[in-house]
Amino acid sequence: MASHDLLIHTRALAGFLACSEETCPGWRHRNDVEARHYAPHWGGRDVLGAEKDQIDKALAHISRKRPAVGKIPEAKRTELGFSVLRGLKKFFGELPNGRRAWFTQSEAAVREALSAEGARQGEDS
Repeated sequence: MASHDLLIHTRALAGFLACSEETCPGWRHRNDVEARHYAPHWGGRDVLGAEKDQIDKALAHISRKRPAVGKIPEAKRTELGFSVLRGLKKFFGELPNGRRAWFTQSEAAVREALSAEGARQGEDS
């Protein structure tokens, strides 16, 4: 169940980062809170790319393709999670100073996680 939760949160945060005024019409996401609501010049970031479709098919919803997709390997889920964290880091960097203070704890957590990723990659090489 934990891997399913990770994918749900990965997809939700990727959706938060994805939209700009140009890429997502306001009527389509009128009830969603998105990065562009905090960072006025946010251009949207597609942090999942083609993997989003695989995540969508792996999560619980009616789909004819889920059995063919199979489970997303743990290493891939980890890679996707770090991709979202790198997108959040860019988001924090584009926030106006007054709004950036709202995300101090989140920004510190992202920095810590990305630092751990760098250490992990150093061990792998």
